Amino acid sequence: MSKKNEKRNPISGPYLIGPYGAKVAIVKIGTRLARELLEGTTAKNRKTQREYMKFIEREMSTNAFVLGPDAIVLDKEGNVRNGAHRLKNVIKVGKPQWFIVLYDYPAEYVHKFDHGKRRTAADSFYMEEMDHASVYAKAAQMLLCWDEGDLKLRSMRKTSGIEVLKYAEEHPEVLESVEFVLGRDEVLSDAQAAFIHCVLSRVNKSQANGFMDKLLEGANLRKTSLVFKLRQKLLKTRRRKGEKLDPAYERLYTFAVWNMIRKGKRLGKRNFDDMLPDISGTYPVPE
Repeated sequence: MSKKNEKRNPISGPYLIGPYGAKVAIVKIGTRLARELLEGTTAKNRKTQREYMKFIEREMSTNAFVLGPDAIVLDKEGNVRNGAHRLKNVIKVGKPQWFIVLYDYPAEYVHKFDHGKRRTAADSFYMEEMDHASVYAKAAQMLLCWDEGDLKLRSMRKTSGIEVLKYAEEHPEVLESVEFVLGRDEVLSDAQAAFIHCVLSRVNKSQANGFMDKLLEGANLRKTSLVFKLRQKLLKTRRRKGEKLDPAYERLYTFAVWNMIRKGKRLGKRNFDDMLPDISGTYPVPE
């Protein structure tokens, strides 16, 4: 490596040479080197994604960040072409991290990055041979965010597969709820129903079972009952194109009706829709 090249790419230590003359190494990058790499970059990178930055910061600050296959990439001029979010967080968190670093890489190939399918929490559950992987992972992710205070779940924070797996392992009741609702998805999706059942079960499991049985099955319901009205509303919006109810409203209405029933309220002569809250207001927590 020439002195000129060392100045452009401040990576030292053993490396392998691959195609295009690119070099690859495993490097522990701390604050000083991360800052040097970023300050030496004149080429434009992708816009900084605030939610992704928060996710990486959380991973690094809790020691959950691990060496993975997604390399920090520097072109032949020393510009960071992949990994800027991670380097910025090394500086912010102040903890050195291990990375695969690919440097002296041809700049004309950087637009081929990130075209593969991103690994999801459901993929992690499937690879761990967990039952009902996609439903289980989605329900666990929703409950994780709910427990953190994201009541409306309209735009859940980014979570890692490891994080959701750990939550599921620590909360076996999630799988119990998944198995309770599975296959009864006429009114609500399985993941949505499992999430709602799990939250209600924390208040009263027996009542939650009865409430969800009535809502999902619709058996022996009086037409004047609040559960019947809720079920009809949910069915109506699921069956009509262009009228699908926002999932946040599905949860909002279900929790609202649960609270009304627990407080002994009845429909009477009132209009059911007039009894329902608006999502812009205070979001009901099951009581």
